[in-house]
Amino acid sequence: MGIQFNGSGTVSGIAVGGLPDGIIQTADMASGVLYQPTGSLRVLEQFLSPCDGSVIPLNQGNTTLDNVTSVQNLTSTNILVSGSEITYEPPAGTVQIIYEFVMHCSGSDAHGIGTVRTYLDSVHTTNAIFSFGANSHFDSRICHRWGFNIGGTQDNASGRRPNWTGGRTIKMMAREYGNSNESRVHATRYTDGGSTSSFVRPCIGITALGTDS
Repeated sequence: MGIQFNGSGTVSGIAVGGLPDGIIQTADMASGVLYQPTGSLRVLEQFLSPCDGSVIPLNQGNTTLDNVTSVQNLTSTNILVSGSEITYEPPAGTVQIIYEFVMHCSGSDAHGIGTVRTYLDSVHTTNAIFSFGANSHFDSRICHRWGFNIGGTQDNASGRRPNWTGGRTIKMMAREYGNSNESRVHATRYTDGGSTSSFVRPCIGITALGTDS
């Protein structure tokens, strides 16, 4: 008699002392019914932290995050977004690295516009560029995520690399549109019903995905 799950929430077909013989068949095990197939992606390493100078213990050693403590005003040329730079070496077997940076963006005047770029080892990942802005006081928290694939042919536009041995540096650069469209990061324009600006600390994170061996 096989195991039966009844509508009343009871289970029948299990003898005292354990499962009866013949319930688990070799064919069932071979077909993958009772185990997770190998080769599926899994998280090898992951963190997300405020940029407060924390030391993060990672597979390849400790990483000290930047300590961001103040608003950053953008200029008409690209500058490093404070807190966004990290040199990362993934665990063996990693096939994809997800970079995450969370920052608050706002305008310094009524029509603030900003553009943000992502770089891998100082090479612009052009597919990841984005802009923010509004005709009336833009003010928003932005979560930027980008996946860097490992393996295959190098593609600077998407950030794909044939391999990722040792540490590679990821960072973000940003600029405002011009003097009439001034912008800033790590700060609100309005707070609690008033025009007072408040500092907002950014967060940075990494997720390394790989395959089961």
